Amino acid sequence: MSNNGHVGTQGEFRGDFTRDTFDPSKHFSRVLMQQGRVQLDADWNEQTSILLHYLHTLAAGLIGPHGGPGDGFKIQDKDKDNKPYTRKFAISPGHYYVGGVLCENASTEPVLYDSQTDFRLEDEDKLSADGNYLVYLDVWERHVNCLQDFYDDNPSICEVALKGPDTATRARIVWQVKVLETSLVIGDLKTKNPDSDYQKFLAELNVKKLVKPGTGQLRARAKKAEGQDDACCISPESRYRGAENQLYRVEIHRAGGAWDGKDGTKSSAATFKWSRENASVAFPVRKLVTSSDGTTTVSLESLGRDALYSLKEGDWIEIVDDDYILQNGSEPLLQVDTINRDDNEVTLKGTTKSQVGENPAKHPLLRRWDHKGGDPKSGGLTIDDDGAALLHEESNDKGWLNLENGIQIQFPPQTTTANYRTGDYWLIPARVATGDVEWPGTVDKPESRPPHGIQHYYAPLWIVSVKPSGEVTADPGDDCRRKFGPLTS
Repeated sequence: MSNNGHVGTQGEFRGDFTRDTFDPSKHFSRVLMQQGRVQLDADWNEQTSILLHYLHTLAAGLIGPHGGPGDGFKIQDKDKDNKPYTRKFAISPGHYYVGGVLCENASTEPVLYDSQTDFRLEDEDKLSADGNYLVYLDVWERHVNCLQDFYDDNPSICEVALKGPDTATRARIVWQVKVLETSLVIGDLKTKNPDSDYQKFLAELNVKKLVKPGTGQLRARAKKAEGQDDACCISPESRYRGAENQLYRVEIHRAGGAWDGKDGTKSSAATFKWSRENASVAFPVRKLVTSSDGTTTVSLESLGRDALYSLKEGDWIEIVDDDYILQNGSEPLLQVDTINRDDNEVTLKGTTKSQVGENPAKHPLLRRWDHKGGDPKSGGLTIDDDGAALLHEESNDKGWLNLENGIQIQFPPQTTTANYRTGDYWLIPARVATGDVEWPGTVDKPESRPPHGIQHYYAPLWIVSVKPSGEVTADPGDDCRRKFGPLTS
């Protein structure tokens, strides 16, 4: 676990992992395999993280926060017949680097703004009014398992010869070209001081879009029994009591600030959910039907490989699909009402607000979360109307929240009001051998840590103007990209 609170490459990975051991502060250069030793997924994943960290750091050091060769990601305001676009533009094929991460627009033709593979436009993303818009890149890593391997209609992750079991998963670079109404001009973003220009760009995003990472922090521990100060006499209640090693994931569901405990502020407060399996327990959806009686019926491909990785009545689930993940959605969680195990059919209490999960082409999944409500006076969770637990901040020793089997978490107050963002997450490895969790700090004083992910990288591309008629103009002088040529030139 990194000293800066980040783990690995900081994507949204929800795989069945033991833990993530990459820590850039240790300056490891490689992982060395030894003969006759047990091989762990963490060793393999740390090796790839070490290499990626080196490559991204090298590229960012040489190129800066963003830059690219040629006309990659050039914004075009006219089509191939030289006709102006109306309320949209095109993105040229090519390469561009953001935060040292390579973004590839591999299409043979320019990609239209409203036809991006990884970005479904919502109303707020459309060029709906006359004025100036800042066009920018949002880059991050997405986790893809064999159930989501759909790119180019050519699945390759699952080996059919295994007849069911999956193996390794993949990470995929997601780039999304977005727009933001702005008063900035090219002189604000392209001067002789690139560092200052980039900070102005980030400040504009932070003010207008609030895309900065969440500022909330978390700390975790195995439960400490009250009045237990003798290190030689440990209470059986003062430890992790699970039967197996687990990788707990605590993830922000609804964005917002901490709950102040008042009924009237529940709907605007941040909520969180947790999973003992790093949110890797998911079920492919064959069909989803919303009923007029306020229930949802879901037909699944299977109910999991065994009881530990299955569903039971009362479980909280999240319906997700490709658009939902790429848009960082936070629909209400639904609760399992009944299960027809003969037909792999599940009836859920409640319905979603949108059409998430209804399109089979979007690879819908039903993801299980493991939180439950309890008595707040003894550290139990308060479940809100969105199905997730209300987040409140505490700093005293009795203000810990119970997950299960002795695992406790706490959101400590910050010097300034903390902002919790949907998708922010923390990983907590729990180990049977020690009866404890792996967390920075001591048993008595676990340290507060910022979210482990998701890390986003941003870069300005262009400033475009939209006329009242809807015609879009991308003046060559308003190009915000930082371009470079090959060394041989």
